Amino acid sequence: MDDERAIDFVLNGEPHRLSRAQVLSAAGRGGPEPAVPTGADRPPVKNDLGSAVKSFIDLHEFFGQEDLSSRVVRLEAQLEGADAETVDARVAPEGMTDDLIRGALLVRRHAGRVNDLIHAAMIVRALPKILEPGERIVRRPSLASGNDQSRKFDVETDRRVAEFKAAQWKGRDTMRKRMLVTDLVGLVLERGERRAELYVLGRLPIEFLRKSTSTIDWALGRSSPHLRRAYEQRFGSAELTISQFTAGPAADVALVDLAELLGIG
Repeated sequence: MDDERAIDFVLNGEPHRLSRAQVLSAAGRGGPEPAVPTGADRPPVKNDLGSAVKSFIDLHEFFGQEDLSSRVVRLEAQLEGADAETVDARVAPEGMTDDLIRGALLVRRHAGRVNDLIHAAMIVRALPKILEPGERIVRRPSLASGNDQSRKFDVETDRRVAEFKAAQWKGRDTMRKRMLVTDLVGLVLERGERRAELYVLGRLPIEFLRKSTSTIDWALGRSSPHLRRAYEQRFGSAELTISQFTAGPAADVALVDLAELLGIG
């Protein structure tokens, strides 16, 4: 297919190509468009790309109409006192259809690893902007969420170590807060002579680190015993507040907003 607007993608391990027109047509119908294998003599692979695209659009519109919590509260009130004959009539205006369920399940299946994709893509797109002339990546980066024992940091070069947190905070982020502080402490403890950087998405995580009155002891409460022992051996009491630790032992750790760096805010 000699279409400059063709979209190359991999589905079930097989490379395919769809034109933009095919994708839009499939999304409009709610059905798949036949995919064109890019390898020689490859058998056709059944896929539901068109359904996934349409389902995503439907869900986006559904969530954009009204806050889900408000809709659920109204549904609960409408269902009180309903019976088998009146349920459908009461909930019909809210759009809670079988198609919505199928669409949500389909999108969830396709989006199962979106967090890993975002984490990897942000690191890959950030590297050309942060690496200096002559700077080399000395260890295989950890592009998926979470590090293994052989890779303590997401990115490790001959000049710096860096952690990336791509989660988008929403205001009630207890686990994200704990994980953010854990990464900050890990950077301070393990960086050696190299400079350390912590990349986050948005200003909320940075403001939390700089202003929080919660203690390091609370933040590390669910971290590994090894990290807690290393902290105590290095700094003693964990009664420092998070803001005190950020302004003190972690003062020279760079806190960088990925939204600003990548221009995606």
